[in-house]
Amino acid sequence: MENGTAQNGTVHNAVCSSQSANGSCEVWSCNESDSSSADHLVIMVHGILGSSNDWKYAAERFVRNLPDKVFVHCSEKNMYRLTLDGVDVMGERLAQEVLEVIQKNPNLQKISFVAHSVGGLVARYAIGRLYRGPREDDAEEPNANPNKEQPRATIGGLEAVNFITVATPHLGSRGNKQWEDCLNEKYPHVVHEEHCKACDETDLAEPFSTDDKFDKIEEELVTGLSRVSWEKIDVSFHTSRLRLAAHSVIQVKDESMHIEGADVVQHLIDHFVL
Repeated sequence: MENGTAQNGTVHNAVCSSQSANGSCEVWSCNESDSSSADHLVIMVHGILGSSNDWKYAAERFVRNLPDKVFVHCSEKNMYRLTLDGVDVMGERLAQEVLEVIQKNPNLQKISFVAHSVGGLVARYAIGRLYRGPREDDAEEPNANPNKEQPRATIGGLEAVNFITVATPHLGSRGNKQWEDCLNEKYPHVVHEEHCKACDETDLAEPFSTDDKFDKIEEELVTGLSRVSWEKIDVSFHTSRLRLAAHSVIQVKDESMHIEGADVVQHLIDHFVL
């Protein structure tokens, strides 16, 4: 079924979606066998003065490409003028929203975040609030079975997999490699990719001794980043007629206007860890 109305929302190209009275949008496969096996929750967070509709195109593309893997929820707790309330306030709202989604979908096992602009900072805050480390009593049990699965940290009780941010000012907002040209035909706007594999604890540098609290904080941040794998992707729209609207094009905020950024969304999907 490709067009028409689903019981809880709309159907388009075998993708079902529903929108709550408050504005949240959820997207899943219309194929019952696919939707029942999808156990990976993808939380999409919009940017400043935005809404859940900003991620509509990407949400549908995610489900079309990964129909039996993902269930997508586009956040609605911080829409429009509520994005002016500050990262901490918005982060608390998002954390509560994520818990509500998880409670309504008990089959979920994994969780990932995809966020745009300031939404990436909000998602970072919410993740910190939802994070729960491995249970210390299990980890330190002296006679633990070596074949027993080791306790893991969770986000909202789910296994954390991807944290993806698009045009988020983690280190400020200065441009980087914005004037380079791309040679990749599949992703014409991707101009640079940087990958870093996670380091084992034994590979990490010994922490240096210092009385400067700022140096200690920096060392902790660098050490923390080294424990996980990460990718940094630079994109450029400097040749686009909509280059002044690149902040929206990169997200395909409006499909009719910003479709030029579709290759960036496809790059996210193709590199999404399941």
